[in-house]
Amino acid sequence: MTDFTIDSRFVALLCCPLPASDDMSELPPPLSPKQWHILNERLHQSEFQHADDLTDADVPTLAQHLNLSEPDAAHIQQRLRLGEYFDNEIHRLAELSIWMLTIVDPDYPPTLHEQLGVSAPPLIFGFGNPQSLGQGGLAIVGPRNATDTDLLYAKDVGEHCANEGIQVISGGAKGIDQHAMIGAIEVRGQSLGVLGDSLESHASKPEIQLFATSGQLTLISPYHPQSFFDVGRAMGRNKLIYALADWALVVACQKGSGGTWHGATTAMKSMSVPVFVRTGDDIPDGNNELIRRGALEFPKPPWTNLADSLENLCKDYRKKRQHIISQQGLFNKR
Repeated sequence: MTDFTIDSRFVALLCCPLPASDDMSELPPPLSPKQWHILNERLHQSEFQHADDLTDADVPTLAQHLNLSEPDAAHIQQRLRLGEYFDNEIHRLAELSIWMLTIVDPDYPPTLHEQLGVSAPPLIFGFGNPQSLGQGGLAIVGPRNATDTDLLYAKDVGEHCANEGIQVISGGAKGIDQHAMIGAIEVRGQSLGVLGDSLESHASKPEIQLFATSGQLTLISPYHPQSFFDVGRAMGRNKLIYALADWALVVACQKGSGGTWHGATTAMKSMSVPVFVRTGDDIPDGNNELIRRGALEFPKPPWTNLADSLENLCKDYRKKRQHIISQQGLFNKR
């Protein structure tokens, strides 16, 4: 993934977050997903034929042809001139077996375009098998501080997914996420973790390296691999968890608060991914509220032909959600 085409290198230069150094203490910030999508539209409408044309253009020319202010054009130019610094950082990450996938690469999962629109990340860092991003699967989500019952349930679902060949997609955090992913890995299934914290730190762990090498585990992040956890990054990565999945299962959540609640309600509002919820006697209030808002009840165990069961249950859900989303404007729905 580090063998860039001219176009993918162009995207990376503009959008890749780069750590500051003694030599480069004040780097121009990368473009946000929305900024990239706006710029990309203007590029297609401009007279520029190739990414190299922009690198050679001066600020007034960039501003004129891309309908930018001169400060914005200068920002673009400064980013495009970070080539050597960018190459050094990519080489450092490659030595850690961390790759980068840009939005113009053929392996970039189309579901991110479809589900996230202008919020689709221009680039993704990863460790493991990049093909996992296009395999779909069941997203299993829940809080870090979960009950033993919730944790056991998440692990059981993960194990069953592995036995049926369904990839488990989650956030890699302690609690529900890790138990679901471990459940799949322990029976030689596949897990895809979408991280909101340091990919570099995770990739350095021997057990992670072992499972990634065997093809059972892939970790990705839309953030620089040295990024540490914060609430904003966790919320941002939740969208990718849902967008990469065929279905989602909320094991537990609290009504009105927390990342699990925010991720589920956002997905139900703006994505066509069917959201299922664990039901039963001992579940938190958020589960019941999600069902009241239109989420589906996850089938009760024992599970047989789970993928077929989920598809049968969510046919009407997909149609209804797609209709609602299609009635919203592009910038309102993301």
